[in-house]
Amino acid sequence: MAPDKQAQFIEKWFARAKPDADVFDRFISSWIALTIASQRHRTIRGGQRGRDKTDRDRIIDYFKFHAARVRAAVQLKIVEMRRLAERRGRRGGTVVDGPIQEHCRRFKGAVLGTSTCTDERLAEATAEILNKVRNNLFHGNKMYDETDDRELLNLVTPLLMTIVATCERLELPGPRGFSDLQKQPKASLRSITAR
Repeated sequence: MAPDKQAQFIEKWFARAKPDADVFDRFISSWIALTIASQRHRTIRGGQRGRDKTDRDRIIDYFKFHAARVRAAVQLKIVEMRRLAERRGRRGGTVVDGPIQEHCRRFKGAVLGTSTCTDERLAEATAEILNKVRNNLFHGNKMYDETDDRELLNLVTPLLMTIVATCERLELPGPRGFSDLQKQPKASLRSITAR
């Protein structure tokens, strides 16, 4: 698909995410927009669609390329990101297990100000966390009627939408849209600024 057509599809899916009241629908529409954006990025940057790259790989590459914008999106959504970083798993256990734990620790440390990381490492951690939420949602580990699952999606969906909007120069709905991101003072969130 040509980059022009991909841009139209990104806008189309992103527009579907804005008005929906249901957080599951907003997340899914935003995720589709992100997937198309990451493929468009790969096409424009000279990559092949081939089988060597999964959607996850392309999204990580996309987030790393836009690392400063991903950090800015995290900063813009800092209230939600702090709540996300402080989440506990069901019944107080581990939120996630396996290799993604290191990404969760990096994200948590950066957001809560207990450690620092580069823009690129924060971008990768953010991509991995969003991908894990996507996998759990798409493969049936997140349920529409579970309060914890809805709360999680209410935390990550605004971040996902903000990342797509800032990287693709789309307008976010509401008073804290994309134009507000540009006005955000750089020193406002020292706790997650790379040192």
